[in-house]
Amino acid sequence: MLAAFAVSAMPLSAVHAQTQSNVTAISVDQNAKPIFGYYVVLWGSSGGVSSTGFTSANMSTTAGSTYGLQADSYGNCTFSQWSDGVRSDPRSFSATSGTITFTAVYNCASSTSGGGGGVTTTSRESGAGPGTITIYDHRVPQSDWAQCFALVCNLGTGPGAAMWVVLYDSSGSVVATGFSNENGYTFIGLNPSATYYLYPADCDQCHGGTHNVLFSYWGGGTTGSDTRPLALIANGTYVDAWYTCTNGCAGA
Repeated sequence: MLAAFAVSAMPLSAVHAQTQSNVTAISVDQNAKPIFGYYVVLWGSSGGVSSTGFTSANMSTTAGSTYGLQADSYGNCTFSQWSDGVRSDPRSFSATSGTITFTAVYNCASSTSGGGGGVTTTSRESGAGPGTITIYDHRVPQSDWAQCFALVCNLGTGPGAAMWVVLYDSSGSVVATGFSNENGYTFIGLNPSATYYLYPADCDQCHGGTHNVLFSYWGGGTTGSDTRPLALIANGTYVDAWYTCTNGCAGA
């Protein structure tokens, strides 16, 4: 006689594994040699900082959301472009399931590995070499304004903003664009004997606020000038752009 076994019906709950979504930022020099320790910022779609890290950095994202990934320059290594040819910094991307990897390419005066203070720096006045123009941004000191554009700089701690700059050729055509702060932005691959025109843009009602960040004058290599666009020869030239802020700048 077979024993009867009663099998009770048990409710089954569907278990859904959450799909992980990440972005990884790595960095290499102009010779494709890995370098490490460079500061990166992940911006959310609302304009706020979602995450930060140092290369190689792995940061969590939400699949389907839009982000901006910014790679900061440091020492003698200046961000030039992403490995897929995109020059925008920060660059925009849509997060997908799994991991997206972006490689930041830096133009370094030497290919010594290291970052965040680990590289051997050279005199800034030497520029980044022939065929380049570098712009460094600075804030004219104001009691109601943070001291610097960059998240970390030798002037203090700021909100991580950057200013839009445009480079034109002699015909008035746009050659390249980018975002600059105290760490600088270098336009590369230029004709070292040609004249270019550099235009630092104003930012009206920045980040949806009431304040305006306005270009004021050139300093350093072009002391006292407020000419825009500024004519420059691409022979490793560097310039300093100074900005002021109006209409309530606290926290900007």
